[in-house]
Amino acid sequence: MPKIIAFESVYSMSGSIGRIREFCDLADKYGALTFLDEVHAVGMYGPHGAGIAEQEKLMDRIDIITGTLGKGLELFYYYYSIFILFFFLFFSFLLFNFLFLRC
Repeated sequence: MPKIIAFESVYSMSGSIGRIREFCDLADKYGALTFLDEVHAVGMYGPHGAGIAEQEKLMDRIDIITGTLGKGLELFYYYYSIFILFFFLFFSFLLFNFLFLRC
C-alpha cells in the first residue's frame, strides 16, 4: 500500500522549524514518500534560498517539495519599495531646492 508523509519545514503560526530529518528517517523505516511544504522557507533559508531542507542538507532525502516564494518575494518588494521611496524623496528635495530656493 502506498504511503506518504507530508510535513512543513516552517510552521507559520509559531515560527518553529520542523523535524525534517526525523520525518525522513520515519519514511525510510516504513517505505513512504516524503512531501515537504517549504512555502514559508523558500527564498529565506539555505545558501541558495531553497529552504530548510537545503540548509540542513536534506534535499536528496525529500521526494516532493513545494514552495511559492511568498515570504521571500514579500521581503524583496518591501526593501525595493523603500529604495524607490528614498530616491523619490531625495530627488524631490533636490528639485525643490533647485527650483524654489535658488537665490
